[in-house]
Amino acid sequence: MMVTHIQCRAARELLQWSRSDVEKRAGISRSTLADFERGTRNLTMESFKKILNAFEEAGIEFINDDQKIGAVVLKK
Repeated sequence: MMVTHIQCRAARELLQWSRSDVEKRAGISRSTLADFERGTRNLTMESFKKILNAFEEAGIEFINDDQKIGAVVLKK
């Protein structure tokens, strides 16, 4: 699964998390997250998995279709 930097920002907004919240829950550095969300850094697979797991554990679902259009849903 691919998650874009735009979807990452949207997921944080849905959860009302700060970058610091993601940093703590995913165990990544704030600069890594900030650079990714700005679209200036590609994540390592390890960092990507950590972020994805943190969001999914909080109820976020990332949806991507064949046209590369992404959505972010908060399951409750």
